[in-house]
Amino acid sequence: MRRSGRILTAALLALVLAALAVPLGLYLAPALIDASAPTADDVKTRPPATDPGPDSVADMTSVTGLDRSAPMPDPQVLSKRLETALTTAGPGGFTGVVVDALSGKALYDDGGKQPRVPASNTKLLTAVTALDALGADRRFTTRVVEGKKPGQIVLVGGGDVLLAAGASSPGDVMGHAGLRTLARQTAKSLKQQGVSGEVTVSVDDSLFTGKPARAVWPQGDLATGQVAPIFPMAMYSGRFSPGQRYGNRPQDSALHVGRVFAAALQQAADRQGADHKPGQQAGDEQQADHKADQQSGSAVIKVSDGVGRAEAAAKAKPLAAVQSATVAEQVQLMLETSDNYLAEALGRMAARANGLEASFAGSTRNIVKTISRLGIETDSLRLEDSCGLSSENRISTSQIAAVLRLMVKTEDPDLAAARNGLPVAGLNGTLEERYQKDTQRAAGLVRAKTGTLNEVMALSGYAVTAKGRLLVFSFIGNELGHINPANERALDTAAAVLAGCGCRNAAGG
Repeated sequence: MRRSGRILTAALLALVLAALAVPLGLYLAPALIDASAPTADDVKTRPPATDPGPDSVADMTSVTGLDRSAPMPDPQVLSKRLETALTTAGPGGFTGVVVDALSGKALYDDGGKQPRVPASNTKLLTAVTALDALGADRRFTTRVVEGKKPGQIVLVGGGDVLLAAGASSPGDVMGHAGLRTLARQTAKSLKQQGVSGEVTVSVDDSLFTGKPARAVWPQGDLATGQVAPIFPMAMYSGRFSPGQRYGNRPQDSALHVGRVFAAALQQAADRQGADHKPGQQAGDEQQADHKADQQSGSAVIKVSDGVGRAEAAAKAKPLAAVQSATVAEQVQLMLETSDNYLAEALGRMAARANGLEASFAGSTRNIVKTISRLGIETDSLRLEDSCGLSSENRISTSQIAAVLRLMVKTEDPDLAAARNGLPVAGLNGTLEERYQKDTQRAAGLVRAKTGTLNEVMALSGYAVTAKGRLLVFSFIGNELGHINPANERALDTAAAVLAGCGCRNAAGG
């Protein structure tokens, strides 16, 4: 994208995100509309003369609330247009459902009850479950406590898998808590307690149980870095660096975190010792501290090589702690970027909050129980993981549409936080590079979760029609053969149909 396009995208993103965050009760559910005249097809957005993608929101100049009396699309008109759009390029086929968000009326249903491999659309269920169990404002704490042995300290994982190597960054979700900050706090606490000499770092990752990875995921997904074994503490969502997308990942994130923390602790201790050297401006108290250091030989700790595992005592003395971003912020990041590792971690934390094992089995069982309790039929629902990499998962488009309707219709502020994580067509997340050329008219008007596996493509979300009616939708293609961009365009075209027309009959306008 040209630099000017990226600047425009950044300027408009906040507007679009605010516009598509459906207010409580749907009384004021917003939509972006073009101030210019509509086209013959009731389209209230017009593509710019140049540059597709995010630039297509350039003509959207006003934000308006939705009228509860806005006309619904005619099911027959809508169905004809969707049937034309949802044509596979090759084998397999799409099933789909479109539901009026306010009334719950099904406006389109083609195989909506059929259990399908949902790919990352599974994350929609995980998002709702995590927010329901944990609450939007919950944070996860990574702690350092005294160990059971002399000179031992224990780094205790609390579910934050978005740790950074550097200092904590309160304005970010990934890296909200930093290991350098935690190390500096720990070094300060050890000094205050008069600890010197050798210190051993151990990690306690007992919060999650069961195997961190299992055969439900193809070995290829692990090898290519789609995901990694799951632990209750990790850096950058189980990656070596924040910018990494695929490729080699730590296979033991807990020990990796422990090693990075140990190195940061040694640096903090060394700096602490250097800071205590008397200078021209040093006060009496600082000089006295330095003199005491000299008399004791060295008050600076030496972190021993090697990091192992050890469970912390129930009432272990705390030394330091850092906290994650909120669960709402983590859920939104998980949905926007389709982060598999983060989805699995959130699923386990939700299971634990509900008294279940923080494992594959506990997480998936908790999701099914939660979705059922929230009033959604789960008889055909089958889950083997919480992120959607498993080809053994089965969810129908009707079930996904029901989850989406719950998200946009709920007045529960915790559950409502999920809808703000859905990527915006043509603007951010997994939809940033989509909705170009013939589908650009829907850029900025559709929020949806993507899903892609070798023979699966899915798109589920919500859109506002040109007549101002809010619709939720779910489209899933299975047995599609190899990944074909034409099938992706079919999904985008179907969503663009919803956003771009009133789909009324001749009498209804």
